[in-house]
Amino acid sequence: HSNPKLAKEHISSNMTDETKIIESVVERLRFFFSDANLRRDKFMRNELAENDGKVSIEALLRFNSIKQHTEDATIVAKAAKDASLVDRIKLSEDEKSISRVVPFDMETMGSGVKFSIRVSKIPTEEVDGVAKYKITRDETKGHFTKYGPVALINMQHFRKDGKNAAIG
Repeated sequence: HSNPKLAKEHISSNMTDETKIIESVVERLRFFFSDANLRRDKFMRNELAENDGKVSIEALLRFNSIKQHTEDATIVAKAAKDASLVDRIKLSEDEKSISRVVPFDMETMGSGVKFSIRVSKIPTEEVDGVAKYKITRDETKGHFTKYGPVALINMQHFRKDGKNAAIG
């Protein structure tokens, strides 16, 4: 026999998991469509320019930092509808693409970020010959958000020979 209490707890647990996933995707969407990111992210600028100011959810689902949370387009659509994003992005009527509320243009491109902070000597560990940070981008952001909005976290990764392995 099934236990209704256990079934309810399972449903509640799944809803909590989905809520956490949506919150994570909201943060990624906030970042991807931000002025700070679009000034640096040629792929996103090209997507917006070539698709009438929209980026398809299909394209967003190819981003590793979204894939690590979900591969479900409906989750990304739910995240795009989040109340905290209403002044930044909007979901298309068919729920297949996302655009900015205020289009990104060359004037926005040139207005820059007011302040930058560089942090060094962040603890690392070696993974497959590459030094990886022991702290995530989101954890790093969390340390600084108490001082104000954080537009961009850029973490560089270096090989043993000191050459840049990737920008993450």
